[in-house]
Amino acid sequence: MIKRILVPLDSSKYTENAIKYAIMIAKKHNASITGMTILDITAIEESVGSVPLGGIYWAEKLEEAKIGEVNNNLSLAEKKFTELCMNDNVNYNLEESKGIPSDWILKKAKFYDLVLMGMRTYFELENPDKAGDTIKKVLNHSVIPILVVPENYVDIQNVLIAYDGSMQATRALHGFVRLARVLNFNVKLVNSTSDKKYAEFLRTNLKEFFEAYGIKNVEFIHTEENIIDIIDDKFYGKNDLFVIGAHSKNAVKEFFIGSLTRYLIDKNDKPIFLGL
Repeated sequence: MIKRILVPLDSSKYTENAIKYAIMIAKKHNASITGMTILDITAIEESVGSVPLGGIYWAEKLEEAKIGEVNNNLSLAEKKFTELCMNDNVNYNLEESKGIPSDWILKKAKFYDLVLMGMRTYFELENPDKAGDTIKKVLNHSVIPILVVPENYVDIQNVLIAYDGSMQATRALHGFVRLARVLNFNVKLVNSTSDKKYAEFLRTNLKEFFEAYGIKNVEFIHTEENIIDIIDDKFYGKNDLFVIGAHSKNAVKEFFIGSLTRYLIDKNDKPIFLGL
């Protein structure tokens, strides 16, 4: 079961959709949601730049103005989060932190079951219309599942799991069944391997694994093709959520699911459940 959900808050449409997905999951799992705002003091100080001789007073005034601007945006994000949670009558709380956004998200994530974030993040002060690299840093270092969401909300009914038997893909699978056991998803699991005996081994054991969690509407698909080569023609338009293991941490060799992660994030219109 999912009991604690973390949603880092910025003022973007992506975050609003992350909140909506968090609410949907929280209602099914009777979970609580924490909305976390992060005041990036370091970025604000760097945006002020070097201070010329005699300019300390004005630099401090500029920094105060920027902090006020950011705090106003964070207050609006908190207000939207509170309104959405109250309207759907889910348990929620707010937390406020100061520091580098990716650092705080990773620190807090250790004590949650799931993190929800936008595929683009807008924590940075100086470029309110330009996505920052917070999501990349979090994906590189998180140890718990992350549901990354696009700018537009997509109702989830059909799910595609890309599974190659790797440690990361297995983590994604275990995280997903905790999420999906109370959600009525239609699931397709695609295994890409040229070893037919191994594919049959996976099929048999995965069937037993899903059934143990009460998930029976699973279709198993074996292919020898690279999933990236066939995903658009065979799978993309028919599925609403993709479950994959991300191979981004110090990987010497590029695995096919690692490439798939980047491919889907770049497309930016379907949510992705990532095991890391």
